[in-house]
Amino acid sequence: MCTVQFQIFFLCPNIFLAAETIAEFIYQQAYDGGNKVDNPNLTINRSIVNELLYCYVVTAKCSLYNLSSTVQTPPTAGFAPDSPYPQYVGVYRSTLLHTYMIGNLLAYLTGETVANNIDSQKACNDKEDKIWNYYYLKNTENCDLCKETDNTCDSANVTCGVCKKTASFNKAAISPAFLIEVIYVRYHSI
Repeated sequence: MCTVQFQIFFLCPNIFLAAETIAEFIYQQAYDGGNKVDNPNLTINRSIVNELLYCYVVTAKCSLYNLSSTVQTPPTAGFAPDSPYPQYVGVYRSTLLHTYMIGNLLAYLTGETVANNIDSQKACNDKEDKIWNYYYLKNTENCDLCKETDNTCDSANVTCGVCKKTASFNKAAISPAFLIEVIYVRYHSI
């Protein structure tokens, strides 16, 4: 249920119902081949949906963004705005901070916590894999990560966060019209 803080979100009950309906549909398609399963018992964590709405619509200074932050994102790398991050993608643009925060949130909420021998910011950041991406996330309000430009901070001693393994990644959103134009120019300049 939406809290008093979110009275502007009069659509919250409908958003929760839509999220549960979509989750049930995806479950049916993925795990039962389309055959109807009686009550798959899926429920949406309404407090997370509520907090996501707060992050996306009210302010970027929200707890989920803070908990899922890395050294490249606020609050370690600058300050989050009092308003939400700009969400317009455009046709060809550099990656927005909003995009990175969504990736961090995916890692935070769905990523697998890596426990074996990954107990510091440095160990997680040094992990290389061709399939998985590794994020060292704050995970607590009181965790201070080492900034990449701070040579006095020893990231091997930063152990307050959590290392998450995820298959999510960022990809530039480029309009097909721009790709076709590049191909056309290359083909005709031969």
